[in-house]
Amino acid sequence: MTKINVKTKLKAVEEYANGNVTLASVRHKY
Repeated sequence: MTKINVKTKLKAVEEYANGNVTLASVRHKY
């Protein structure tokens, strides 16, 4: 269970980071 929790946490962090990156790139573009 702990492994699954860690994996989901990592996935959530990755998605959050990706969202921030896309936001930053969009802001930089315009």
